[in-house]
Amino acid sequence: MQQTILIVEDDAALAEALVDILDLADYRAVHAADATQALALMRDEVPALVLTDVNMPGMDGHALLRRLKADRPELPVLLMTAYGSVERAVQAIREGAADYLTKPFEADELLERIERHLPLAADLEGEPVADDPASRQLLALASRVANSEATV
Repeated sequence: MQQTILIVEDDAALAEALVDILDLADYRAVHAADATQALALMRDEVPALVLTDVNMPGMDGHALLRRLKADRPELPVLLMTAYGSVERAVQAIREGAADYLTKPFEADELLERIERHLPLAADLEGEPVADDPASRQLLALASRVANSEATV
């Protein structure tokens, strides 16, 4: 079964290239041109991962990350930007981003990062059951730590 990846990118040419890369890698890619459209799509779609640009009109990628993590803390969110800074990347990781990519990046790097974080969604799908947002955040954190080489 193909896993769905939601791409949130306001640059139409880049969005088309990302969709093509993911299609060739046997993922199902769904595109939203901005954060508002992404949130609307997520009412009907259940993506396994979200790949979002940071600099977009209206709600930026960091605000979208916070909104997604409030609703679905287990959802891996990868941020991408051409204007990356260490401070913003650290802030994004602290807010729950699974990863932070600096544009331009190679297709192989993108696919490697996606593959690294998709098991998080698959591992939590269906179990354990947790309705409380704090419990879901704790489970998401435990899953991220379990899949890393960090000691706890």
